[in-house]
Amino acid sequence: MNPSPAPKTVRKSLTDFLEPTDPPVLQEVFAYWLRLRGDRPMPRLSEIDPVEIPTALSRLYVLDVLADGDFVYRLAGEDVSDRYGESLKGKRISEIYPKGDTDAIISRWRMVAADGVCCLTRTVHATARNRRIAACRLLLPLGDGDRRAQHVLGVLSFEELDLYDDQFVAQAETVEVRVADIRPK
Repeated sequence: MNPSPAPKTVRKSLTDFLEPTDPPVLQEVFAYWLRLRGDRPMPRLSEIDPVEIPTALSRLYVLDVLADGDFVYRLAGEDVSDRYGESLKGKRISEIYPKGDTDAIISRWRMVAADGVCCLTRTVHATARNRRIAACRLLLPLGDGDRRAQHVLGVLSFEELDLYDDQFVAQAETVEVRVADIRPK
């Protein structure tokens, strides 16, 4: 399996970035991010008020963008950490995933942080409890108004898959990658 195929769809407009079939929690967080953003490229981390998005709290995470190109979990909701069997706070992404998966994930996260895009990914992968899940993640840049983000806001939606043992594949499979440019045209 290829852990990081080329994006299947690239959207140039934020208005058609999410589709009606995308998980409601992702749509809720995206609408909230858009409202906070206003006419700027991205909102600041300090503007995020969890009280305003209570249904998403357990599925939210915030990443600090490091100068060396890696990312550290600043916080991760209970459902996010539960997928890994431990708290993710303070962990580098390179400490959590296998090398092949890490490269693909960091590549997408760097695109969000440095290139001014929102990103939606769909994957199928194992959890720390040896369950197979189909996950949909939305990644949104947070920063001080310039093009480069200092943080990435993520929200995760997932469903457990009932697969037979012989169908279990350890490596993550990326099903879809969708991006939207946040910069004005």
